[in-house]
Amino acid sequence: MPSFDVVNKVNMQEVANAVNNANKEVAQRYDFRGSETTIELDSGGGQIVIRTEDEMKIEAVQDVIVTQAVRRKLNSECLEFKEPLPAGGKTMRQEVLI
Repeated sequence: MPSFDVVNKVNMQEVANAVNNANKEVAQRYDFRGSETTIELDSGGGQIVIRTEDEMKIEAVQDVIVTQAVRRKLNSECLEFKEPLPAGGKTMRQEVLI
């Protein structure tokens, strides 16, 4: 009787596309004008790093990332949002594990 293993892998190219689209959307949104908001992908470590000014903007960026991931046919459950932490000065930092 043959056996097989079920493997579920995330397509990192689609994650990179979702992060790029999220960066474009954040750059165009009115509520992010004049803010220091960055979304960076560390594909080797399998994480996304969000840096912005306050927790309200972090929540908005989370929504943008999830929306862009779903548009790219990625399961939103593959994104694990960690607790936002102060990153120095007035900025906050949050890691998203993939």
